Amino acid sequence: MAPSGASYSEMHRMPLPPEDGYQAEQSLSRERSAGALDVSKRVPEFRSRPHVRTLRPPRMHLEQWQAKCIQGYVAVHLHRRVRLEDLANVSQLRLAQFKRAFRVSFGTTPHQYVMRRRIDRAKVLMLDSRDSLKDIAQASGFAHESHLSHVFKHLTGERPAQWRRAQRGLESGSRQHDEAE
Repeated sequence: MAPSGASYSEMHRMPLPPEDGYQAEQSLSRERSAGALDVSKRVPEFRSRPHVRTLRPPRMHLEQWQAKCIQGYVAVHLHRRVRLEDLANVSQLRLAQFKRAFRVSFGTTPHQYVMRRRIDRAKVLMLDSRDSLKDIAQASGFAHESHLSHVFKHLTGERPAQWRRAQRGLESGSRQHDEAE
């Protein structure tokens, strides 16, 4: 040990006590063979340190008026490109704040939310009109028919044409059932 008045730099310049390498090796060997080699004696215990909390911003959510404004904006602008910056401006938040708050409030990312709304609109158009899937894709805000088809299958498990036929089959079956009664 260093003398009580020694500075930090002096302590590090002090010579180490002479230790024979052979003796140290023999000591380790005896501890190992006795099963008494305890690493915690040689390595500082990190678990005993007080837990250091990292500062994270609180989980912010969108206010009700912000959520309604975003839903309205998406509904009105669904047929064209919906940008994150525009949604953040509508909610009067910075982009990073908006993305966190949107995820907390809606349980999904803004992109996933917009894709689901587009699919919902495409479903309504497929049931209410006889328009081609190409026209429905454009009216729903998809770049092209294959984009609609890919996202539709990903979210519903069916291709749009299959879904449309199945839904129309259900409608005609329920109409025939109603007319028979």
